[in-house]
Amino acid sequence: MSTSKRIREIVGLTRQRQIASVSGWYSLAKSFHAAAKVLNEFQDQIPSDSRPFAFNAALSLELIFKAVLARKQLPIPSGRKGHDLRVLCANAGVSLSEKQMTTLELMTEEIIWAARYPVPNTEEKMDDYHDRIFEKHVVRSRTANVTSVRANPETFPNWENYAKIWSICAANLD
Repeated sequence: MSTSKRIREIVGLTRQRQIASVSGWYSLAKSFHAAAKVLNEFQDQIPSDSRPFAFNAALSLELIFKAVLARKQLPIPSGRKGHDLRVLCANAGVSLSEKQMTTLELMTEEIIWAARYPVPNTEEKMDDYHDRIFEKHVVRSRTANVTSVRANPETFPNWENYAKIWSICAANLD
């Protein structure tokens, strides 16, 4: 064992202790939440793209769910399940509406690829995203020969929907 590792163990700076640190998860969650808030407030300065906001908002939720799990001394999943906001929410026992869970589904995609890359890493994931996941957040209407498409205000991960979810999660830490 290296000397520096031994020193970290003596002072309590271990991986296991960090994973169990509610304040560690929550502090970082609040930082990403603040970044999402700033990006939302200055969205007119971001050239026609909401992904920076969505990415920071989604990461803040991932981290706050993990803070709730740590508070409840429950295991914190890793790998893909560690980024799936619906899985984290269910594991943490945070009660959200079905529409909010739909919002989390799209926000999970933001964490995994949609806010970081222009396309997912397989054709199947691209099809699933557009045909199943994203479609849940679109409202289509037709008047005569004019079709309009807009974001579903009840599920799309905008500031209002995100902030409601954040508040419910934060209440689980009080």
